[in-house]
Amino acid sequence: MGGGNSEVDQNTKRVVLECATFDMYNIRKTSMIHGIFTDAVTRFNKGQPAAQLPPILNKTLQLFEELANGRMVGRVVDVASTPTQDKQSASRYIELTSKFINDRLGSKFTDQEIIDLLTNVEFEAHTASGPISVTPPFWRTDIEIPEDIVEEVGRLYGFNQLPVTLPQRSIAPVAPGPMNVLKTELRTALSRAGANEVLTYSFVHGDMLKKAGQDPKQAFAIRNALSPDLQYYRLSLLPSLLDKVRANIKSGYDEFTLFEIGKSHNKALIDERTGLPDEPNYLEMVYTSAKPQAGAAYYKMLRTINETLTAIGITYNLRPVEEDAVLQALKPFDPKRSAYIINATKAGNMVGFIGELKQSVIEAFKLPQYTAAALLVLDGPSFEPKHRQGSTYVPLSRYQSSKQDITLKVSESLSYINLKNILEETLSNSEYSTSLIPLGVYQKAGEGTKNISFRLTLNHPERTLTTAEVNKLVEKITWQAHEQAGAEQV
Repeated sequence: MGGGNSEVDQNTKRVVLECATFDMYNIRKTSMIHGIFTDAVTRFNKGQPAAQLPPILNKTLQLFEELANGRMVGRVVDVASTPTQDKQSASRYIELTSKFINDRLGSKFTDQEIIDLLTNVEFEAHTASGPISVTPPFWRTDIEIPEDIVEEVGRLYGFNQLPVTLPQRSIAPVAPGPMNVLKTELRTALSRAGANEVLTYSFVHGDMLKKAGQDPKQAFAIRNALSPDLQYYRLSLLPSLLDKVRANIKSGYDEFTLFEIGKSHNKALIDERTGLPDEPNYLEMVYTSAKPQAGAAYYKMLRTINETLTAIGITYNLRPVEEDAVLQALKPFDPKRSAYIINATKAGNMVGFIGELKQSVIEAFKLPQYTAAALLVLDGPSFEPKHRQGSTYVPLSRYQSSKQDITLKVSESLSYINLKNILEETLSNSEYSTSLIPLGVYQKAGEGTKNISFRLTLNHPERTLTTAEVNKLVEKITWQAHEQAGAEQV
């Protein structure tokens, strides 16, 4: 594509010849970026072989001498150390057997038949009581692996002449992967608990991350985003769930639980072995109610978590949050109204996180005040089959259960979780089947104490409990609460 000062006309005396080839992938990438589609792009996109450059340059010089009485006045300069035809051919040496080809084409070719087909199109092929050695011609840059030779043999013979038979396959059932089994169990348990599964985009707007208190700089930006609203790969699933709450409330659903199972990416989580981003599997959920409720949304969420983990055989404890979370997935939660879910049988392993949201997040997403959320880390060791107890059938007792409400006055600095753990530890050593459900937390403005109420349900599989037995157990757990936390029964 020359200009007026570089074109060749009848007065041209000197010509500089260039014969070159370029990387086909770089050419295509640059062409797409700049929107330039020239004749050169069309040719170099095909992957012109470097070994053809010397003979083409020699042929061009010969034509100059014959047709224009020209002569070569300079030397040939190779600026890229172009490999010769022999070197390039040697690097593309391929070995395969006739069985390898016949198994994929359903044919019955002999070694000699395969060699004859390939040599007819200038392949070098031979065998010596072993695999067939094949060297493609230098201009066949598309031949790189044994499967390419299989395709070439089928093309040369004629695909329409090959036998039409189905490949043999085993019908033995394939065992499902542990992660797929876990996800199925979680979906079943959550649907029984009344939750609804949603599927949202993995890409989100940067403003959505900011509304959730997350840092967009920690998220991977999408270079060719599908739309301006899908700029980043999400740091967690919760912002996408929160974005769906208001729309459902406006549609008339005033109380519901949404959950999603999926993956997220974070620049801080990189696999050291591969250098690629980790893809942790999370289950995240949100509970909300637009109508007034007794108690806190946290306890509604906790009940759903309890039913779900119990169904898949995981026992857990709750641990208070000491400080603001560092993980981006936990940024939307209010640390003062949240807790870690810790495996009770394998101490130290985090199962997940549960809590209410920060006021700034509630206002940004226009959520009802009665909203709580939770997440479960499905890649953690707690969810491995060997660490799960599995669901076991426990027959219902024929005897009536007894219920007792307990209210304890404690210091305002004592969290509900710590008090509940004290009571449950004492109850676990008893001979009864027990259930401890929170009823509420009450505190007068300006006072340094608060009242925490529980409902204790007791049952014995072999007899009906007496009032004396119930009172004795209540006295025991309240005394332990007094000894360990200074609690007083109201």
